[in-house]
Amino acid sequence: MKRSLGKIVSVLSATILLSSLTGCVSLPDFSEKQIEKFQNAQGTPKDSVVFYGFLPMNDEVKFKQIDKKYPSDEQDGIKLSLTDSSGFWLSTPVVPGSTYMISYMKGSVQGGMSTSTSTNMITPNLTQQTTTTTFETNVWDQEFTEDMQYFVIKIPKEPGLYCFGQYMGREIMANAQAGNPTQIFDQSNIKEKWGKNGNQVIVNGLTQLIKAYKGTEWETLALEEMGKYPECKRL
Repeated sequence: MKRSLGKIVSVLSATILLSSLTGCVSLPDFSEKQIEKFQNAQGTPKDSVVFYGFLPMNDEVKFKQIDKKYPSDEQDGIKLSLTDSSGFWLSTPVVPGSTYMISYMKGSVQGGMSTSTSTNMITPNLTQQTTTTTFETNVWDQEFTEDMQYFVIKIPKEPGLYCFGQYMGREIMANAQAGNPTQIFDQSNIKEKWGKNGNQVIVNGLTQLIKAYKGTEWETLALEEMGKYPECKRL
């Protein structure tokens, strides 16, 4: 069964796309409170998976484990600040082979602009035209139940790190409104979506993961993974 979702229409900015991929300004530092749950999380690279990616245009995203063979679990990532446009999202360690879907998403993006013209009669022989330009902001605040599986991630069966890629909040909501799931371009096929910038998405994510898991075995693993992409910028 498909549920009706609010209509999302906006103009996607190429600047947002580029800065999210490669701009160091869009990668925030985290507070001790933000990373506390990652520092104390149970699970190691030997028995768990940490998944991460970028979901720009969102203020909050939650994932829910939906495979009945595995324990129920909800992940809420890192709370984003008002100045963070990267949309970085990171899990605590999860069970290999499990399945997660976006269960809640809240965000916004500046949309298009509209103009209107009004004509005022000043004198019987003279009129004046006034043009007004309005900028719109599109907002979504949407819960997704298990019959609304519009963004689903299959966690690898092998323990370790997993990058699910990068997707705009507007893109996810537009697909959901049409009743279509978002196609996942993860670390195995990420270049099909992002071309030569695909590996940079992975490295940007690893950079943030290292900050959150500093001092743990996950940091050590992430540093090893970074070494596989010597051509990418270290932001």
